[in-house]
Amino acid sequence: MKLWTILFLAAILAFATACGGVDSELVASGKVHSCAIQELERNLAADPENAELQNELEDRRALLETVISTGESPADLATAIAEAASNCP
Repeated sequence: MKLWTILFLAAILAFATACGGVDSELVASGKVHSCAIQELERNLAADPENAELQNELEDRRALLETVISTGESPADLATAIAEAASNCP
């Protein structure tokens, strides 16, 4: 994923938050990234030298951090995302 994509997502999330965006949307977005991170970590455990997986994991972590940082209360948002992601497939 390109850096400009991450920056674009951050801008959209910041705009949504400034316009009274719903935290549940941030939780849902964070859950998607968190679940993807869990899957990538499992895949990397099986193939630790896979550079493509490593890059995707870094990108997903950056996206998750962006989502968390855009919330009004990042700590509460991180907790809600962790709870939502506890039942990833």
